[in-house]
Amino acid sequence: CGPCKKMLKETYTDPSIVSRAEGFIPVYVDIDKQPKIAEKYNIPAVPTVIFLNSKGKEIGRNQGFKDAAKFGPIMDEAKKKA
Repeated sequence: CGPCKKMLKETYTDPSIVSRAEGFIPVYVDIDKQPKIAEKYNIPAVPTVIFLNSKGKEIGRNQGFKDAAKFGPIMDEAKKKA
């Protein structure tokens, strides 16, 4: 989707996001090709970012496009809960 591609190009490559990503393991899922994963994690729309702890428990979620300035604090909050 357009917003997904924009996040891949702009948000995830921003230096502040790259530095915050230390300790995270990113996994990109194409829900059109893997609908069972979308169903399992209740993903109604894209882009959706779900943060899971090491036991697989959801500790954060973001839906919709976010630029680096808005996405960074979401990552910080997830890291606190991890």
